[in-house]
Amino acid sequence: EETPNYDDALLYYATGLIYNKQVPAADALLMKRYGTTAVDQQQILQAYFATKMYDRLDKIYAQRVAKDPTDIQSAVAEAVLQYFVTGSKSVGITALNKLIAANPSVKTQIQSFIDQINAGTLKP
Repeated sequence: EETPNYDDALLYYATGLIYNKQVPAADALLMKRYGTTAVDQQQILQAYFATKMYDRLDKIYAQRVAKDPTDIQSAVAEAVLQYFVTGSKSVGITALNKLIAANPSVKTQIQSFIDQINAGTLKP
């Protein structure tokens, strides 16, 4: 007989703990099951974003880009998160400009993020 898989329950419980500011308890669950707190699951991503844990989101998106360097959407998210984590416009803009240089076909879309950072309308 197969052992039941309780991953969904664990993820939802950890998510609830994150929202309720019980991050050490959530971390313990995630570490025990996944060996990391950088768990690339939608509900965890949403909880990290809602609770402004941008450094953790940045790590997840960096892992995505490392796995698939052609994943432009994740690369843009990582660049924007670098700005959120550091608070430095130049860090985010530099990362976005590197993406434009490597992928000129998406310049228009990426440029809009740069414009928002410069205007101060893209905020964590």
